[in-house]
Amino acid sequence: MPKWSGPGLRLLVEQRQRGTRGFLTGAARPAGQYEATDMRNADPRWQPGNFEKNVEAVDRLAEIAAARGSTVSQPPWPRS
Repeated sequence: MPKWSGPGLRLLVEQRQRGTRGFLTGAARPAGQYEATDMRNADPRWQPGNFEKNVEAVDRLAEIAAARGSTVSQPPWPRS
């Protein structure tokens, strides 16, 4: 079973701390698909190339979470 460690965990923790703004829920859209005043239009995470990589990373985390009977938005606390 996959373990919660490595770069994927770091990404998850960073996104949870910074606010995922839809990545973990699957509601994120690329830059340019938000209102003109929305910060996601200027944030590097939503720019072409980066957005797709972030979606792929969250998809990988979702696979790990599913293997643990969890969801990607639940914290990766160890189970006893």
